[in-house]
Amino acid sequence: MIASGAGIVVGSIESVTRYYEKREPLYGKAVESKSGELKVTDNYPDNKPILVRSEPNTNDDNIIGWAEPGITVQARAWHGHVYPGINGLGEFEGADGNSYGLWFRVVGLPVYVKKGDQVVREAVHNVYIAGNFLRPTTEQEKTDFYTSSE
Repeated sequence: MIASGAGIVVGSIESVTRYYEKREPLYGKAVESKSGELKVTDNYPDNKPILVRSEPNTNDDNIIGWAEPGITVQARAWHGHVYPGINGLGEFEGADGNSYGLWFRVVGLPVYVKKGDQVVREAVHNVYIAGNFLRPTTEQEKTDFYTSSE
């Protein structure tokens, strides 16, 4: 019975995945009209945690950890699932005419991860942050990023 139950779960996940692939063919792909850029992690105005995810969607099972505000990162715009956002970031029309959420794939950044009873800081790479948790860099932040020895 357990094996058949697992088969149903796997089958359900596969059918949901196929549904979204048909509905959102650009999901999980870079936004072609945008190149990589520097962004800064930002939780203004709500002061909510900046969740860092393994996929560009709001599923709870893909949360890796959370980032501090004020970290300059290299990022590229990515098609993901729509999310509640500000300034139109939560939903935009892709080149295929479908609605997507504007996510950013981040090259690398430090995040806080809960491991058992402890919270540890780890470096992660090629992860996703919703667009409403990133802001453009100032000229000074760009200079600091490119001249930093870290």
